[in-house]
Amino acid sequence: MTRKWPLREMALAVEGVMAEHSSEHGAFDSIGMGADGTETLRIDQLAETAILDIVDTIPGGLNVLSEEIGWVDKGARHTLVVDPIDGTYNASVGIPFYSVCLAIGNRTFSDVEEAMVYNLVSGDSYHAVKGQGATMNGRTIRTRPYKEEDSLYVLYSGNTASDRAHELTKRPRRVRALGSAALEMCLVAQGCADLFFQDGYPLRITDLAAPGLIVREAGGELFTSACEMLEMRISLEDRKEILAVGDASALDRLYLAAMNEACDTGGS
Repeated sequence: MTRKWPLREMALAVEGVMAEHSSEHGAFDSIGMGADGTETLRIDQLAETAILDIVDTIPGGLNVLSEEIGWVDKGARHTLVVDPIDGTYNASVGIPFYSVCLAIGNRTFSDVEEAMVYNLVSGDSYHAVKGQGATMNGRTIRTRPYKEEDSLYVLYSGNTASDRAHELTKRPRRVRALGSAALEMCLVAQGCADLFFQDGYPLRITDLAAPGLIVREAGGELFTSACEMLEMRISLEDRKEILAVGDASALDRLYLAAMNEACDTGGS
């Protein structure tokens, strides 16, 4: 698989930031509001700065869209879409499940051409190039066919989740809620889970660009909560509730109980 952009170098730089600074006093203190309208923590800013330092060395440059700094227009053809730390709350309380998300695109989700989600605890690296498949640590990964008797759903939960998300917890054999949307979608991509559903708290392209390409290149698909094929602008203003499935032909069975209606995906 051809690597065109230094995404791994960026991920390793963030890993270095976490190793050096995450145990420092004040590392998870708020330092203001990010461009996405949520709190920016000091560790988020340090991680973002480490990425931007590498961007500055790339010939021809890259525009940047990040949750913290927002849009940085460098007049380049391509844009780096980045979430410096996905699962910051997990990191702040010592739950070992968080990542950095990096994707290269242009205008929309559908033209994202390369992506990486890097687990900042285990070092597992999920990578995809459009049209070339997806890998985990260099090995090809594929989604799995849906089997109801062995089903596992990964669901966003809590008091902001929708009633239909809570309803969906009653359907599978097993349910998980892990706190990093990117890594949870990668579990679908590698065939560990059948579905990731976040309904009630919509996600931005910074959350979705990298894991979304990985899911698609592994054989899965992404839909909105209305069962429309996912498309988004590369902009912090666009937000979507998301359904990522490994076996799109099983979408009716996966989703019918929660929505009380079938979704036509063209599968049988």
